Amino acid sequence: MPKPCADVSKARVLIVLLNWNGHAKTVACIAALRQMDFRDHRILVIDNGSTDGSVEALAAIEDIELIRHGENLGFTGGCNRGLREAQECGADYVWLLNNDAEVAPDCLSRLVAVADANPRAALLSPVLYDSAEREHIQHAGSRYRLTPPCIDEAADLATAQAWQIEDARRVVLWGTALLVRTAALAQIGLLDERLFAYSEDTEYSIRCGEAGFEKLTVTDARVWHDWNDGIRSPYYYYYTVRNGLLMWRRHLPLVDYLRVLRWTLARTRSVLADLDAHPQHREACLSGFWDGLRQHGGDYDNRGTMPALLKPFLKRRQHA
Repeated sequence: MPKPCADVSKARVLIVLLNWNGHAKTVACIAALRQMDFRDHRILVIDNGSTDGSVEALAAIEDIELIRHGENLGFTGGCNRGLREAQECGADYVWLLNNDAEVAPDCLSRLVAVADANPRAALLSPVLYDSAEREHIQHAGSRYRLTPPCIDEAADLATAQAWQIEDARRVVLWGTALLVRTAALAQIGLLDERLFAYSEDTEYSIRCGEAGFEKLTVTDARVWHDWNDGIRSPYYYYYTVRNGLLMWRRHLPLVDYLRVLRWTLARTRSVLADLDAHPQHREACLSGFWDGLRQHGGDYDNRGTMPALLKPFLKRRQHA
């Protein structure tokens, strides 16, 4: 049975860590959180159906709250449980933090200070740096346009700051270390559970802007995060192809969505070519495009199979 976060009402910030068969990383993340100078927080670990002994290992840690799900609800379902807990327990903020993140000791203090000073900011993020190359920026903020649909990544801190000044409502923040103002949830809602994992932070940022809230990168707050530049698991390609189509269909009129569909088709063909030696990954891409086209969300295990007649069309290489 889930363990309730009975003591969270005493804390301003509920820190939510999602664990799925990775308790070693979660334990390391908690150790870094213990070194923070911001003490008015509680740590809630949500185990998402792990089968590797995670629950037993995490249950032995003192001074954390632990909720165990019997199945994998995805990043969206797991984090939504944390968002609901923050509402119920009266926390001012909820910090959605990846378990492979390493936080600087003053990170949360800096995030909360900026959030307190900017009441229209519903989402805030530190700058994300690469765990291996400590000064290499992974993410300092992105910016979206709806017509035509486009997302640009800030190349440096100066660009990120300029975008916030121009229009903080159009900023996109990653969900890696996302501070959420609990009071804003009544207007923004929770993460879209159809997406399961990946692109959910982009969709949430867009919805946050549509509700009139700002999103801010706190440039002197730092988190180091793992990164994989190589071939990833098949489900990664499935979700990234599918979720773009699900996300943009929700926010765009049909004419603009058809442009996204055309762009996604070209991009998927390119990815398929790059994965030529990985048949399982290619099939995941095809399923992702098919499920996105038919607006089918949920878990990778419940994915559809693209009809055989359509596969040659999608696999066709474009000529220069």
